[in-house]
Amino acid sequence: DRFARKKYGYEGDDCHSFQSYHEKPFECVAASKDAQTAASFSEFTSNSFTLVTSSMMGSITDVHGRRFMLILGVFLSSLGPSSLLLIVLRPSINPFVFYAAKSLQGLAHWMVVALSCIADVLRPQQRAAGVGLLMAGFWLGLCLAPTLAVFL
Repeated sequence: DRFARKKYGYEGDDCHSFQSYHEKPFECVAASKDAQTAASFSEFTSNSFTLVTSSMMGSITDVHGRRFMLILGVFLSSLGPSSLLLIVLRPSINPFVFYAAKSLQGLAHWMVVALSCIADVLRPQQRAAGVGLLMAGFWLGLCLAPTLAVFL
């Protein structure tokens, strides 16, 4: 809806209020495509950053420390949700700010650093269990977050 209003000058009902695709005005359809394109480009950029920088994380964390890179990764991961909150609070902000901020999280992904920490702390016999617990906790949180958001 925000894309339709900002980019295409749409001033009608909310775009999500239409029942079918064929009822939607052109501005809403075009804005939906723009938002999907921005989201996919943002994810592609973030994953490309992760692909390129994750192999360097080990040597960077050896020099600067694991804590610094872990905090940097968590900070970069929080830029997306923070920018979304800012966009909701200030409607004049362009929605592309969210997608740009979300792209940056791949520069120093916290998961890469967390896996390095597990490799440093646990003995070889315990690493598989440690990685399994980290991934289980991550995916469980990812699965439960939308459900908890409905109840909160």
